[in-house]
Amino acid sequence: MGPMRLVLIQQGDSCFGYVYEQSIGSCTAHFEGRFDANKKELKGSSPSFIEKDFAHVLARYSLKYDSSGQRETLSGRAKPKTTVAQILNFGMSFRCTLYRLKTVPDTTDFMVARINKRQPGSTIEVPLQDQSMLPDTSIAKIQPRQTETLHIINAAEGLVKCTLYDNGIYDHDTVTVLYNNNIIINKAEVSSKSLVFQISLSKQEPSHEIIFYANNLGEIPPNTGVLLIETGGKRFSLPLKADLNTNGKVVIKLTD
Repeated sequence: MGPMRLVLIQQGDSCFGYVYEQSIGSCTAHFEGRFDANKKELKGSSPSFIEKDFAHVLARYSLKYDSSGQRETLSGRAKPKTTVAQILNFGMSFRCTLYRLKTVPDTTDFMVARINKRQPGSTIEVPLQDQSMLPDTSIAKIQPRQTETLHIINAAEGLVKCTLYDNGIYDHDTVTVLYNNNIIINKAEVSSKSLVFQISLSKQEPSHEIIFYANNLGEIPPNTGVLLIETGGKRFSLPLKADLNTNGKVVIKLTD
């Protein structure tokens, strides 16, 4: 078992999040567990993968919390979750020690769905920006790149709420977002704080396109995120990706 990272949100005694492990390749999996405050024990498992390379398996974890030293730690054992995986690994469990690095967790779709409501200050409202007030280099850099259509959705005329947030491991992705060639978000970091903006769909506009442009690749290429679109009682959760050669695009088609 190689380097491991566990990202958690705790509500009562319930803990949920994701675990990232790197050995032969790497994998990221969801995590669900319970923390016993009296025993200072966290027990949980991974119900499913977010992404993985070959030979990785889902695991169960039994970890002891300790805050007596200079750093808070979780230490204990991880073992394969299924019987087949246990047989393939000869029933072996793996020792692991985790050190607390920060108090603000990165988020995934899985984690956001488990939170009953967002805490105050967990979103950043982004006003529509005047393209003329932004540096010319912002537009110049976008033109040479190819653009890949990632999603096509249908929506009626009216106001659309858009929420952009990270889709997994927070790795300092920085993006610019355009709507119909107007910059709405300029060089913003996609993190645990969602970026919220609104657009207005009108039949007077010939097209309705949202472009996801990567200013960098972060620590784990490509640049990724999730765009949640809410309009007319409908919700669309759209994974986005872009790199330094290709932009990602969402096309909105108006319905009658």
